[in-house]
Amino acid sequence: MKAKDLIKAPDGYEATGLTGTRRYMAPEVIRCAPYGFSADVYGFGILFWQMISLKTPFEKYDTNKLYDHVVVAGKRPEAVHGLPSMLHSMMEDAWSVETSKRPTFKQICQYLQAEIADTNSVNPSALMNRSLISLYHHEKEN
Repeated sequence: MKAKDLIKAPDGYEATGLTGTRRYMAPEVIRCAPYGFSADVYGFGILFWQMISLKTPFEKYDTNKLYDHVVVAGKRPEAVHGLPSMLHSMMEDAWSVETSKRPTFKQICQYLQAEIADTNSVNPSALMNRSLISLYHHEKEN
């Protein structure tokens, strides 16, 4: 992002819209509105959900349904069972409709580092249970 392309501070740059895969694309990118680094945070939040849930986000949505439900109505993926509340909040903040409410990648790294530190104090069977819960919910829905 170049300073000369900044249209709306702090993170609204003149940039090419509709770039990337729509299911991970921030609403402002789909609308071809000014966007910035927070659009990448949105995409990270959706991808993070996919890695945790073991599902494809908005899998049954065509282009029109994705626009109507995600861009216009603000629909986001469902809650992930067994995800620590701090990480769940980080993920939901990342895909906030309001770009100013999305965390920075520096903040995301802090959330993840805090979770790793917390996980290091958890016994291995608790981690295995967390993985099994996620796997169980994935298999139950398929």
